[in-house]
Amino acid sequence: MEGIEVEIKKISNWIDANLSSDLISILKSYPGCGTKSAAVFITEMGDPHRFAGEDQIVAFAGLNPREMSS
Repeated sequence: MEGIEVEIKKISNWIDANLSSDLISILKSYPGCGTKSAAVFITEMGDPHRFAGEDQIVAFAGLNPREMSS
C-alpha cells in the first residue's frame, strides 16, 4: 500500500507543479475546487472553443440540472 501512496503523492506534486494555467486559476477560485478537480474538468472538457457559449459548457458539465417532464 505504501507504494501506491508514494505514486499518488508523486502525481499530485506533478499536477501542482505543472498545471498553472489561467483557466485552472479561475476554476480554483470557486469554493471546493482545487488544482486536481480543475485539472480533471479541463481534461474532460477538452478544447473550450468547441462550445458555442457558457450555457453549453454548464450543460456539458452537468452543473445545471433541469427536469423535463410533463
